[in-house]
Amino acid sequence: MAPPHPKRGQVWKVNFDPTIGAEIKKLRPAVVINSDGIGKLPLRLIAPMTAWQEKFEGNIWHIRIEPTGSNGLTKVSAVDVLQIRGADIRRFTAHRGSDSLSNLRPLHPILLDKIKLPGMLNSENPKYVDVYRDPSKWQKFREAVLERANNYKLYTTIGILILILIAAIVF
Repeated sequence: MAPPHPKRGQVWKVNFDPTIGAEIKKLRPAVVINSDGIGKLPLRLIAPMTAWQEKFEGNIWHIRIEPTGSNGLTKVSAVDVLQIRGADIRRFTAHRGSDSLSNLRPLHPILLDKIKLPGMLNSENPKYVDVYRDPSKWQKFREAVLERANNYKLYTTIGILILILIAAIVF
């Protein structure tokens, strides 16, 4: 059987087991959030979903997604931004549908806010709002991030992955 080819914005059933501690568990839907053009490894950056609960209402890391004919969800769900992770494509068991990329837009500010690298754009930095609202300013932001990476020597794997994550989500 051919391996799956998950694309950005698609909703897939993903097997999250085995897990440790509070990591999200079992077979559940997840939305692919990385750009299709990034990475050569058979990995995708995904945000798992869980059933919506009223207690999630005040949490900025839970994004409510309504079921539609196109996204393949059967009930109101929550994208859990705190559980974003890379997953090998062998964990993807079934394509459920495709979510509108406009539904993924709320992920952008939350991801930038959670990463909070020194001097980068987040809710504590007024330039953040400009970049989020005006995509034409993205190139300057990207250049500033790369300059910061050089200045801070963020050549570690995690630093590079964070920069790729930001680029993948915004594009």
